[in-house]
Amino acid sequence: MIGHFLLSSQPLCLNETVLLCRNGFFFIRPDYLHLNHTIRKMSRKKWYNKKISGMNKSLKYGKVSLRPLEPNDLDLLYAWENNMEIWAVSNTKTPFSKHVLAQYLVESVQDIYTTKQLRLVIQDEKGKAAGAVDLFDFEPYHLRAGVGILIHNTNDRQHGYAGDALQALCIYAFEVLGLKQLYANIAADNIASIRLFTKAGFKQTGHKKDWLKTMQGWKDELLFQKILS
Repeated sequence: MIGHFLLSSQPLCLNETVLLCRNGFFFIRPDYLHLNHTIRKMSRKKWYNKKISGMNKSLKYGKVSLRPLEPNDLDLLYAWENNMEIWAVSNTKTPFSKHVLAQYLVESVQDIYTTKQLRLVIQDEKGKAAGAVDLFDFEPYHLRAGVGILIHNTNDRQHGYAGDALQALCIYAFEVLGLKQLYANIAADNIASIRLFTKAGFKQTGHKKDWLKTMQGWKDELLFQKILS
């Protein structure tokens, strides 16, 4: 796995079939459905204003801030989704076009209560995108959601960005969404991710044997939870 700050999860998708994740890497499923033509025609201004509705324009903690996806994030997503190192743990076999990613970006304006998922871009102190953090499987009745996080470039790792982003997400999940808990699924040999989430207050509550099939064989997966209230 690249980056050591990545955990297993299922990040933002417009209809719960578009994106999947394994060990923290985001990729698009081939059974992606077409988008409504009207939504694709949405203007940039309307698109962005709808996306930030109901949340702060910038969620900050330590060295980072979190922001919604924007139309000009297409090249970022293209680089993240088509990184072949990511494919090794995501079971992705083919690259994905900018056309499909652009459609996904447009559809991501939908409210978390509709999509049950949310992706936020992690920015450093200079405003440069360093990665992304996701809420997935959002359950408004049970007040819980899963977490996925990515710091993409090696030069952006070991700077505390992942830890700060995780703290900002926890604050947002508790104070804005009113969630009771967050959880993460992490491969048992992903020591850095285990360390990251443990430091952020997550506790191991489950152990799934032979849960992840890899080229090197089967791996266990661990469940971590954090009670926010």
